Amino acid sequence: LQIRGGDIILVTTNQQATSTGRRRNPNDLIADLVKSIKVPKASSSRHGNSGLHEDELAQLRAMFDGLRNNPERLNSLRGVIPDLVTAVEQNNFDMFIAKYVADREQAIARQRAMLDPSSAEGQRLIAEQIERENIDYSHQFALEHMPEAYIPVTMLYIRMKINGIAVKAFIDSGAQVSILSERIAQRCNLMRLVDKRFRRSVHGVGGMQTLIGKIHACKRIFVKYL
Repeated sequence: LQIRGGDIILVTTNQQATSTGRRRNPNDLIADLVKSIKVPKASSSRHGNSGLHEDELAQLRAMFDGLRNNPERLNSLRGVIPDLVTAVEQNNFDMFIAKYVADREQAIARQRAMLDPSSAEGQRLIAEQIERENIDYSHQFALEHMPEAYIPVTMLYIRMKINGIAVKAFIDSGAQVSILSERIAQRCNLMRLVDKRFRRSVHGVGGMQTLIGKIHACKRIFVKYL
């Protein structure tokens, strides 16, 4: 790479647009697909029992082939439109058309119900949409201000020696102090160093526990991680 001392290296990440976007609702995505289809004039021929025009089928074929040739995009839609994803994975265009038509009819029915102010079902769908938008907003807020909550945490265990005794320890990067069980303290011959003036109760995930004291210092050797 011909990198020398003092050189500056700029590292960038090419993120897909869908990775930061909010999770799409199936009906929203189907609605977008419907809008993207340009319906031809009535004189155009229709295909079989699907009721789709030839131009619509051509555009659906382009979508089908595009998803089939883009595994990353296809995988991102797995939890949104699973039926269509399954059809693409099985390379079954007829199934893709059937699922698309069924989802399209459902999306159109939802839109009609939501436009009818006297429809109880429409009001329920509107309430669901508002609730979903609120959830999406809180999700985006959390991603922006608390991204660490969505990062997987790898548990790290290490081999070490305490006072010359080999033990296994768990690394907690957020802990302010290291905690030993009384059994480990006895095994490592550390009970004689326990300062019981620091005896107190602590509260954690496992409930309330009583600390019998504090060991101010001891010999520790880190061997390796597991």
